[in-house]
Amino acid sequence: MESKERSLLISGPNAGGKTVLLKSLGLAFVLPSCGIFPPLSAESALPFAKNIFAIIGDEQSIEDGQSTFSAQLTGIKDALTLAEKEDLIIIDEILNGTDPQQASALAFTVIEKLIEKGCRVLVSTHLPDLKVSAQENGDMVNGAMGFGKDGKPSFKLEKGHPGVSYPLAVAESVGIPLEIIKKAKERLTSSNDLYHDALMELQQKADKMDEATIEQEKLSAKSALLAKDLKEKLDKTNAELEKLEREKKKALREEIIKARKEISSMLDETRKADKKEMAKKASELKKKENELTRDIRRPDSIPLEDVELGGPVWIIPFDKKATLVKVGGDNKAEVMTGGVRMTLPKSNLVGIRGGEPLKRKKPPKTVSIKTLDEDIETEIALLGFTFEEAVAKLEPFMDRHLLLGTPEVRVVHGKGILKSKLEGYLKDSSYAKSFRSAMPAQGGDGASIVELG
Repeated sequence: MESKERSLLISGPNAGGKTVLLKSLGLAFVLPSCGIFPPLSAESALPFAKNIFAIIGDEQSIEDGQSTFSAQLTGIKDALTLAEKEDLIIIDEILNGTDPQQASALAFTVIEKLIEKGCRVLVSTHLPDLKVSAQENGDMVNGAMGFGKDGKPSFKLEKGHPGVSYPLAVAESVGIPLEIIKKAKERLTSSNDLYHDALMELQQKADKMDEATIEQEKLSAKSALLAKDLKEKLDKTNAELEKLEREKKKALREEIIKARKEISSMLDETRKADKKEMAKKASELKKKENELTRDIRRPDSIPLEDVELGGPVWIIPFDKKATLVKVGGDNKAEVMTGGVRMTLPKSNLVGIRGGEPLKRKKPPKTVSIKTLDEDIETEIALLGFTFEEAVAKLEPFMDRHLLLGTPEVRVVHGKGILKSKLEGYLKDSSYAKSFRSAMPAQGGDGASIVELG
Protein backbone atom coordinates (compact mmCIF):
# COMPACT_ATOMS: atom_id res chain seq x y z
CA MET A 1 0.00 0.00 0.00
CA GLU A 2 1.15 3.54 -0.77
CA SER A 3 1.50 6.04 2.10
CA LYS A 4 -1.79 7.79 1.22
CA GLU A 5 -3.73 4.49 1.00
CA ARG A 6 -5.12 3.54 4.41
CA SER A 7 -7.38 0.63 3.43
CA LEU A 8 -7.04 -2.37 1.09
CA LEU A 9 -10.22 -4.18 -0.03
CA ILE A 10 -9.43 -7.65 -1.36
CA SER A 11 -12.04 -9.35 -3.55
CA GLY A 12 -12.04 -12.26 -5.95
CA PRO A 13 -13.16 -15.86 -6.27
CA ASN A 14 -13.96 -18.15 -3.38
CA ALA A 15 -11.02 -20.39 -2.53
CA GLY A 16 -8.85 -17.76 -4.29
CA GLY A 17 -6.57 -17.07 -1.31
CA LYS A 18 -8.15 -13.94 0.25
CA THR A 19 -8.20 -15.26 3.82
CA VAL A 20 -4.70 -16.75 3.52
CA LEU A 21 -3.42 -13.37 2.27
CA LEU A 22 -5.02 -11.50 5.20
CA LYS A 23 -3.51 -13.93 7.72
CA SER A 24 -0.10 -13.69 6.04
CA LEU A 25 -0.18 -9.88 6.14
CA GLY A 26 -1.16 -9.93 9.81
CA LEU A 27 1.69 -12.32 10.58
CA ALA A 28 4.13 -10.05 8.70
CA PHE A 29 3.14 -7.19 11.03
CA VAL A 30 3.64 -9.37 14.14
CA LEU A 31 7.03 -10.94 13.27
CA PRO A 32 9.20 -7.78 13.65
CA SER A 33 7.96 -7.24 17.21
CA CYS A 34 9.17 -10.81 17.95
CA GLY A 35 12.63 -10.06 16.53
CA ILE A 36 12.02 -12.04 13.33
CA PHE A 37 12.49 -10.65 9.83
CA PRO A 38 9.21 -10.79 7.88
CA PRO A 39 9.28 -12.41 4.40
CA LEU A 40 9.43 -9.16 2.39
CA SER A 41 11.44 -8.02 -0.63
CA ALA A 42 14.38 -5.66 -0.16
CA GLU A 43 12.41 -2.69 -1.52
CA SER A 44 9.41 -3.18 0.82
CA ALA A 45 8.58 -0.98 3.82
CA LEU A 46 6.37 -2.21 6.66
CA PRO A 47 4.78 0.36 9.03
CA PHE A 48 4.73 -0.36 12.76
CA ALA A 49 1.33 -1.35 14.20
CA LYS A 50 0.76 -0.59 17.89
CA ASN A 51 -2.21 -3.00 18.17
CA ILE A 52 -3.78 -5.51 15.80
CA PHE A 53 -7.52 -6.31 15.71
CA ALA A 54 -8.10 -9.53 13.73
CA ILE A 55 -11.77 -10.33 12.98
CA ILE A 56 -11.38 -13.59 11.11
CA GLY A 57 -13.37 -16.83 11.26
CA ASP A 58 -16.87 -17.81 12.37
CA GLU A 59 -17.54 -16.69 15.96
CA GLN A 60 -21.26 -17.60 16.05
CA SER A 61 -22.51 -18.98 19.37
CA ILE A 62 -25.92 -20.54 20.17
CA GLU A 63 -25.14 -20.20 23.87
CA ASP A 64 -24.51 -16.48 23.53
CA GLY A 65 -27.25 -16.00 20.94
CA GLN A 66 -24.85 -14.72 18.28
CA SER A 67 -24.97 -15.44 14.54
CA THR A 68 -21.92 -15.17 12.28
CA PHE A 69 -23.07 -11.66 11.30
CA SER A 70 -23.73 -10.44 14.86
CA ALA A 71 -20.51 -11.99 16.17
CA GLN A 72 -18.52 -10.07 13.54
CA LEU A 73 -20.35 -6.85 14.44
CA THR A 74 -19.25 -7.35 18.06
CA GLY A 75 -15.60 -7.48 16.93
CA ILE A 76 -16.11 -4.40 14.71
CA LYS A 77 -17.63 -2.52 17.67
CA ASP A 78 -14.55 -3.30 19.79
CA ALA A 79 -12.27 -2.03 17.01
CA LEU A 80 -14.30 1.18 16.61
CA THR A 81 -14.16 1.74 20.38
CA LEU A 82 -10.60 0.72 21.25
CA ALA A 83 -8.52 1.18 18.10
CA GLU A 84 -6.05 4.10 18.00
CA LYS A 85 -3.84 5.75 15.41
CA GLU A 86 -1.44 3.35 13.60
CA ASP A 87 -3.41 0.27 14.75
CA LEU A 88 -4.08 -2.48 12.19
CA ILE A 89 -7.62 -3.79 11.63
CA ILE A 90 -8.09 -7.07 9.70
CA ILE A 91 -11.69 -8.12 8.77
CA ASP A 92 -12.35 -11.25 6.70
CA GLU A 93 -15.59 -11.28 4.62
CA ILE A 94 -16.83 -8.03 6.18
CA LEU A 95 -20.56 -8.09 7.10
CA ASN A 96 -21.16 -11.19 5.01
CA GLY A 97 -24.43 -13.08 5.53
CA THR A 98 -26.98 -10.24 5.36
CA ASP A 99 -28.61 -7.88 2.85
CA PRO A 100 -25.79 -6.91 0.39
CA GLN A 101 -26.85 -3.28 -0.15
CA GLN A 102 -27.24 -2.43 3.53
CA ALA A 103 -24.12 -4.42 4.39
CA SER A 104 -22.13 -2.46 1.76
CA ALA A 105 -23.29 0.89 3.14
CA LEU A 106 -22.51 -0.12 6.72
CA ALA A 107 -19.13 -1.66 5.81
CA PHE A 108 -18.03 1.45 3.89
CA THR A 109 -19.00 3.70 6.84
CA VAL A 110 -17.10 1.45 9.31
CA ILE A 111 -13.96 1.48 7.18
CA GLU A 112 -14.24 5.25 6.67
CA LYS A 113 -14.47 5.77 10.45
CA LEU A 114 -11.43 3.58 11.13
CA ILE A 115 -9.45 5.52 8.52
CA GLU A 116 -10.44 8.80 10.23
CA LYS A 117 -8.96 7.40 13.48
CA GLY A 118 -5.65 6.88 11.69
CA CYS A 119 -5.89 3.09 11.47
CA ARG A 120 -4.85 0.85 8.60
CA VAL A 121 -7.59 -1.52 7.45
CA LEU A 122 -7.29 -4.81 5.53
CA VAL A 123 -10.65 -6.25 4.40
CA SER A 124 -11.86 -9.08 2.18
CA THR A 125 -15.32 -8.83 0.64
CA HIS A 126 -17.80 -10.05 -1.97
CA LEU A 127 -20.07 -6.97 -1.64
CA PRO A 128 -20.42 -5.30 -5.11
CA ASP A 129 -21.40 -1.82 -3.86
CA LEU A 130 -18.48 -1.77 -1.42
CA LYS A 131 -16.05 -2.49 -4.26
CA VAL A 132 -17.49 0.40 -6.30
CA SER A 133 -17.34 2.79 -3.31
CA ALA A 134 -13.72 1.87 -2.62
CA GLN A 135 -12.83 2.52 -6.27
CA GLU A 136 -14.06 6.12 -5.87
CA ASN A 137 -12.32 6.81 -2.52
CA GLY A 138 -8.72 8.03 -2.51
CA ASP A 139 -7.99 6.52 0.93
CA MET A 140 -9.09 3.06 -0.18
CA VAL A 141 -7.69 0.81 -2.86
CA ASN A 142 -9.17 -2.32 -4.45
CA GLY A 143 -7.18 -5.49 -4.87
CA ALA A 144 -8.23 -8.55 -6.87
CA MET A 145 -7.20 -12.17 -6.41
CA GLY A 146 -6.62 -13.47 -9.92
CA PHE A 147 -8.54 -16.17 -11.76
CA GLY A 148 -6.64 -17.97 -14.52
CA LYS A 149 -7.74 -18.78 -18.05
CA ASP A 150 -7.96 -22.43 -17.00
CA GLY A 151 -10.84 -21.58 -14.66
CA LYS A 152 -8.70 -21.91 -11.52
CA PRO A 153 -7.53 -19.26 -9.03
CA SER A 154 -4.02 -17.85 -9.69
CA PHE A 155 -3.50 -16.79 -6.01
CA LYS A 156 -1.95 -13.55 -7.29
CA LEU A 157 -2.99 -10.14 -5.91
CA GLU A 158 -3.48 -7.35 -8.45
CA LYS A 159 -3.94 -3.83 -7.05
CA GLY A 160 -6.05 -1.11 -8.61
CA HIS A 161 -9.29 -2.90 -9.52
CA PRO A 162 -11.90 -5.11 -7.81
CA GLY A 163 -12.00 -8.86 -8.31
CA VAL A 164 -14.74 -11.09 -9.69
CA SER A 165 -16.23 -13.63 -7.28
CA TYR A 166 -16.98 -16.32 -9.92
CA PRO A 167 -19.46 -18.16 -7.61
CA LEU A 168 -20.99 -20.13 -10.49
CA ALA A 169 -17.56 -21.12 -11.81
CA VAL A 170 -16.49 -22.27 -8.33
CA ALA A 171 -19.77 -24.17 -7.92
CA GLU A 172 -19.17 -25.88 -11.24
CA SER A 173 -15.58 -26.76 -10.27
CA VAL A 174 -16.74 -28.57 -7.10
CA GLY A 175 -19.28 -30.67 -9.03
CA ILE A 176 -22.62 -28.85 -8.80
CA PRO A 177 -24.76 -30.22 -11.70
CA LEU A 178 -24.54 -28.15 -14.88
CA GLU A 179 -28.33 -27.89 -15.22
CA ILE A 180 -28.46 -26.10 -11.87
CA ILE A 181 -25.61 -23.80 -12.92
CA LYS A 182 -27.43 -23.05 -16.20
CA LYS A 183 -30.74 -22.25 -14.48
CA ALA A 184 -28.95 -20.04 -11.96
CA LYS A 185 -27.39 -18.03 -14.81
CA GLU A 186 -30.86 -17.60 -16.37
CA ARG A 187 -32.20 -16.13 -13.13
CA LEU A 188 -29.54 -13.41 -12.96
CA THR A 189 -30.90 -9.91 -13.66
CA SER A 190 -29.61 -7.84 -16.53
CA SER A 191 -27.96 -5.37 -14.12
CA ASN A 192 -26.07 -8.18 -12.44
CA ASP A 193 -25.01 -9.40 -15.85
CA LEU A 194 -23.71 -5.94 -16.75
CA TYR A 195 -21.85 -5.65 -13.46
CA HIS A 196 -20.33 -9.09 -13.83
CA ASP A 197 -19.41 -8.46 -17.48
CA ALA A 198 -17.74 -5.15 -16.54
CA LEU A 199 -15.67 -6.83 -13.85
CA MET A 200 -14.77 -9.65 -16.24
CA GLU A 201 -13.65 -7.12 -18.86
CA LEU A 202 -11.61 -5.25 -16.26
CA GLN A 203 -10.00 -8.50 -15.14
CA GLN A 204 -9.11 -9.40 -18.74
CA LYS A 205 -7.56 -5.97 -19.31
CA ALA A 206 -5.55 -6.34 -16.10
CA ASP A 207 -4.32 -9.76 -17.28
CA LYS A 208 -3.26 -8.28 -20.62
CA MET A 209 -1.52 -5.44 -18.80
CA ASP A 210 0.39 -7.95 -16.65
CA GLU A 211 1.45 -9.85 -19.76
CA ALA A 212 2.60 -6.60 -21.40
CA THR A 213 4.50 -5.65 -18.22
CA ILE A 214 6.28 -9.01 -18.10
CA GLU A 215 7.20 -8.68 -21.79
CA GLN A 216 8.47 -5.15 -21.18
CA GLU A 217 10.60 -6.35 -18.26
CA LYS A 218 12.10 -9.05 -20.50
CA LEU A 219 12.90 -6.46 -23.18
CA SER A 220 14.41 -4.13 -20.56
CA ALA A 221 16.58 -6.93 -19.21
CA LYS A 222 17.70 -7.81 -22.75
CA SER A 223 18.49 -4.14 -23.46
CA ALA A 224 20.50 -3.91 -20.24
CA LEU A 225 22.56 -6.96 -21.26
CA LEU A 226 23.17 -5.47 -24.71
CA ALA A 227 24.19 -2.14 -23.18
CA LYS A 228 26.58 -3.92 -20.80
CA ASP A 229 28.09 -5.92 -23.68
CA LEU A 230 28.55 -2.76 -25.78
CA LYS A 231 30.16 -0.94 -22.85
CA GLU A 232 32.62 -3.79 -22.31
CA LYS A 233 33.52 -3.79 -26.01
CA LEU A 234 33.90 0.00 -25.98
CA ASP A 235 36.13 -0.13 -22.90
CA LYS A 236 38.25 -2.82 -24.54
CA THR A 237 38.56 -0.75 -27.74
CA ASN A 238 39.52 2.37 -25.77
CA ALA A 239 42.14 0.38 -23.84
CA GLU A 240 43.64 -0.89 -27.10
CA LEU A 241 43.69 2.64 -28.53
CA GLU A 242 45.43 3.95 -25.41
CA LYS A 243 47.99 1.14 -25.69
CA LEU A 244 48.64 2.00 -29.35
CA GLU A 245 48.98 5.69 -28.44
CA ARG A 246 51.50 4.85 -25.71
CA GLU A 247 53.51 2.69 -28.10
CA LYS A 248 53.42 5.47 -30.70
CA LYS A 249 54.65 8.04 -28.18
CA LYS A 250 57.39 5.68 -27.03
CA ALA A 251 58.60 5.20 -30.62
CA LEU A 252 58.53 8.95 -31.24
CA ARG A 253 60.47 9.69 -28.07
CA GLU A 254 63.10 7.19 -29.16
CA GLU A 255 63.20 9.00 -32.51
CA ILE A 256 63.69 12.31 -30.67
CA ILE A 257 66.57 10.89 -28.63
CA LYS A 258 68.11 9.63 -31.85
CA ALA A 259 67.71 13.07 -33.44
CA ARG A 260 69.33 14.75 -30.43
CA LYS A 261 72.30 12.42 -30.63
CA GLU A 262 72.56 13.25 -34.33
CA ILE A 263 72.50 16.95 -33.45
CA SER A 264 75.31 16.55 -30.94
CA SER A 265 77.36 14.52 -33.42
CA MET A 266 76.91 17.08 -36.18
CA LEU A 267 77.73 19.94 -33.83
CA ASP A 268 80.97 18.23 -32.85
CA GLU A 269 81.89 18.02 -36.53
CA THR A 270 80.99 21.62 -37.24
CA ARG A 271 82.40 23.17 -34.04
CA LYS A 272 85.29 24.69 -36.00
CA ALA A 273 83.02 25.93 -38.77
CA ASP A 274 81.52 29.37 -39.07
CA LYS A 275 79.36 30.23 -36.06
CA LYS A 276 76.50 31.44 -38.22
CA GLU A 277 76.49 28.23 -40.29
CA MET A 278 76.58 26.16 -37.11
CA ALA A 279 73.59 28.02 -35.69
CA LYS A 280 71.67 27.51 -38.95
CA LYS A 281 72.22 23.75 -38.92
CA ALA A 282 71.35 23.53 -35.23
CA SER A 283 68.13 25.48 -35.93
CA GLU A 284 67.17 23.07 -38.71
CA LEU A 285 67.79 20.08 -36.48
CA LYS A 286 65.83 21.73 -33.66
CA LYS A 287 62.95 22.23 -36.09
CA LYS A 288 63.10 18.52 -36.91
CA GLU A 289 62.95 17.72 -33.18
CA ASN A 290 59.93 20.01 -32.78
CA GLU A 291 58.14 18.28 -35.65
CA LEU A 292 58.71 14.91 -34.00
CA THR A 293 57.62 16.30 -30.65
CA ARG A 294 54.38 17.59 -32.15
CA ASP A 295 53.30 14.01 -32.84
CA ILE A 296 53.46 13.31 -29.12
CA ARG A 297 51.15 16.21 -28.36
CA ARG A 298 47.61 15.73 -27.26
CA PRO A 299 45.19 15.02 -30.15
CA ASP A 300 43.06 18.09 -29.31
CA SER A 301 45.62 20.61 -30.63
CA ILE A 302 44.77 23.51 -32.93
CA PRO A 303 46.90 26.06 -34.82
CA LEU A 304 48.34 28.84 -32.65
CA GLU A 305 46.58 31.40 -34.89
CA ASP A 306 43.20 30.06 -33.69
CA VAL A 307 43.95 30.68 -29.98
CA GLU A 308 42.64 33.85 -28.36
CA LEU A 309 44.71 35.75 -25.82
CA GLY A 310 44.30 34.07 -22.44
CA GLY A 311 43.68 30.70 -24.10
CA PRO A 312 45.65 27.50 -23.42
CA VAL A 313 48.73 26.54 -25.49
CA TRP A 314 51.30 23.73 -25.35
CA ILE A 315 55.05 24.45 -25.17
CA ILE A 316 56.45 21.78 -27.49
CA PRO A 317 60.10 21.61 -26.28
CA PHE A 318 59.03 21.52 -22.60
CA ASP A 319 55.97 19.25 -23.16
CA LYS A 320 54.10 21.63 -20.85
CA LYS A 321 50.82 23.60 -20.79
CA ALA A 322 50.84 27.44 -20.68
CA THR A 323 48.59 30.48 -21.23
CA LEU A 324 48.93 32.72 -24.30
CA VAL A 325 49.66 36.31 -23.18
CA LYS A 326 50.78 38.15 -26.30
CA VAL A 327 51.50 37.44 -29.97
CA GLY A 328 54.13 39.61 -31.61
CA GLY A 329 54.75 40.32 -35.26
CA ASP A 330 58.34 38.97 -35.18
CA ASN A 331 57.50 35.24 -35.01
CA LYS A 332 57.63 35.49 -31.21
CA ALA A 333 54.89 35.00 -28.62
CA GLU A 334 54.66 35.52 -24.88
CA VAL A 335 53.23 32.80 -22.63
CA MET A 336 52.89 32.25 -18.90
CA THR A 337 53.45 28.93 -17.10
CA GLY A 338 54.02 28.20 -13.43
CA GLY A 339 53.84 31.91 -12.64
CA VAL A 340 56.67 32.73 -15.11
CA ARG A 341 56.25 34.82 -18.27
CA MET A 342 58.35 33.63 -21.22
CA THR A 343 59.05 34.80 -24.77
CA LEU A 344 59.28 31.91 -27.25
CA PRO A 345 59.30 31.38 -31.03
CA LYS A 346 55.81 30.71 -32.41
CA SER A 347 57.08 27.44 -33.88
CA ASN A 348 57.55 26.14 -30.34
CA LEU A 349 53.86 26.66 -29.48
CA VAL A 350 50.57 25.03 -30.46
CA GLY A 351 47.00 25.70 -29.30
CA ILE A 352 44.76 23.35 -27.27
CA ARG A 353 41.07 22.92 -28.19
CA GLY A 354 38.31 23.34 -25.62
CA GLY A 355 40.39 25.03 -22.95
CA GLU A 356 39.33 27.94 -20.75
CA PRO A 357 41.52 31.02 -20.24
CA LEU A 358 43.64 30.74 -17.11
CA LYS A 359 43.34 33.48 -14.48
CA ARG A 360 46.40 34.95 -12.79
CA LYS A 361 46.41 36.68 -9.44
CA LYS A 362 49.63 38.73 -9.66
CA PRO A 363 51.94 40.10 -12.36
CA PRO A 364 54.39 37.40 -13.48
CA LYS A 365 58.12 37.64 -13.78
CA THR A 366 59.39 37.88 -17.35
CA VAL A 367 62.04 35.51 -18.69
CA SER A 368 63.30 36.09 -22.24
CA ILE A 369 64.69 33.04 -24.04
CA LYS A 370 67.49 33.99 -26.43
CA THR A 371 67.48 32.58 -29.97
CA LEU A 372 70.38 30.56 -31.35
CA ASP A 373 71.82 33.48 -33.31
CA GLU A 374 72.40 35.43 -30.04
CA ASP A 375 75.30 35.06 -27.62
CA ILE A 376 74.53 32.43 -25.00
CA GLU A 377 76.26 32.39 -21.63
CA THR A 378 77.31 29.07 -20.09
CA GLU A 379 76.23 30.29 -16.66
CA ILE A 380 72.70 30.90 -15.36
CA ALA A 381 71.75 32.63 -12.09
CA LEU A 382 68.54 31.42 -10.42
CA LEU A 383 68.80 33.22 -7.08
CA GLY A 384 65.51 34.78 -5.96
CA PHE A 385 63.33 32.49 -8.10
CA THR A 386 60.86 29.87 -6.84
CA PHE A 387 61.55 26.26 -7.79
CA GLU A 388 58.92 26.32 -10.57
CA GLU A 389 60.27 29.60 -11.94
CA ALA A 390 63.83 28.29 -11.79
CA VAL A 391 62.94 25.09 -13.71
CA ALA A 392 61.06 27.09 -16.34
CA LYS A 393 64.21 29.18 -16.88
CA LEU A 394 66.73 26.33 -16.55
CA GLU A 395 65.15 23.90 -19.05
CA PRO A 396 65.43 26.09 -22.20
CA PHE A 397 68.93 27.14 -21.05
CA MET A 398 70.18 23.52 -20.91
CA ASP A 399 68.26 22.61 -24.08
CA ARG A 400 70.05 25.22 -26.18
CA HIS A 401 73.49 24.35 -24.79
CA LEU A 402 72.79 20.68 -25.50
CA LEU A 403 72.08 21.61 -29.12
CA LEU A 404 75.27 23.70 -29.31
CA GLY A 405 77.29 20.83 -27.89
CA THR A 406 78.34 22.67 -24.74
CA PRO A 407 79.83 20.00 -22.44
CA GLU A 408 79.12 21.74 -19.11
CA VAL A 409 77.15 24.70 -17.73
CA ARG A 410 77.21 26.38 -14.33
CA VAL A 411 73.95 26.84 -12.37
CA VAL A 412 74.01 29.38 -9.52
CA HIS A 413 71.24 28.53 -7.00
CA GLY A 414 72.51 29.48 -3.56
CA LYS A 415 72.71 27.22 -0.48
CA GLY A 416 69.05 27.20 0.57
CA ILE A 417 65.93 25.17 -0.26
CA LEU A 418 66.24 25.93 -3.99
CA LYS A 419 69.55 24.04 -4.09
CA SER A 420 68.10 20.78 -2.70
CA LYS A 421 65.04 20.96 -4.96
CA LEU A 422 67.12 21.60 -8.07
CA GLU A 423 69.47 18.72 -7.20
CA GLY A 424 66.43 16.43 -7.03
CA TYR A 425 65.24 17.76 -10.39
CA LEU A 426 68.66 17.29 -12.04
CA LYS A 427 68.82 13.64 -10.95
CA ASP A 428 65.84 12.83 -13.21
CA SER A 429 66.43 15.43 -15.93
CA SER A 430 66.99 14.15 -19.47
CA TYR A 431 69.34 17.09 -20.08
CA ALA A 432 71.78 16.38 -17.23
CA LYS A 433 74.25 13.53 -17.64
CA SER A 434 75.69 14.29 -14.20
CA PHE A 435 76.22 17.24 -11.85
CA ARG A 436 78.55 18.25 -9.00
CA SER A 437 79.16 21.16 -6.66
CA ALA A 438 81.28 23.94 -8.12
CA MET A 439 84.87 24.60 -7.04
CA PRO A 440 85.34 27.29 -4.33
CA ALA A 441 86.46 29.78 -6.99
CA GLN A 442 83.30 29.03 -9.01
CA GLY A 443 80.83 29.52 -6.15
CA GLY A 444 81.33 26.39 -4.05
CA ASP A 445 78.12 24.81 -2.66
CA GLY A 446 76.11 27.77 -3.95
CA ALA A 447 76.48 26.57 -7.55
CA SER A 448 76.46 23.28 -9.49
CA ILE A 449 78.41 22.21 -12.59
CA VAL A 450 76.02 20.25 -14.85
CA GLU A 451 77.45 17.89 -17.47
CA LEU A 452 75.05 17.86 -20.45
CA GLY A 453 74.28 14.77 -22.50
